[in-house]
Amino acid sequence: MIKRTLFFGNPAYLSTKHEQLVIAFTDDKPDKTVPIEDIGMVILENPQITITNGLLAKLNNQKVAVVTCNGQHLPTASFFPSMATPNKLKGSNTNSMLPSH
Repeated sequence: MIKRTLFFGNPAYLSTKHEQLVIAFTDDKPDKTVPIEDIGMVILENPQITITNGLLAKLNNQKVAVVTCNGQHLPTASFFPSMATPNKLKGSNTNSMLPSH
């Protein structure tokens, strides 16, 4: 099955409910939903987009890539699903990935 690429160029609030991506617009448009299992990539171009951690977790579980863009509309960060399993992490120090203060 071909996965969908979702592009967000306007302010929106992105969350999840019942395994669906919920798009709440800042204007008077009604909310829209998209099944997360149908998504392959999400591109966030507007700095006024809010995305919940719960949605990021569900996108990760479905192997969805997320790309954010800067004010010049260029990609600045990407969030790709981790392929690591708990067995691969055994014996590694996962805290070493955290910044030290």
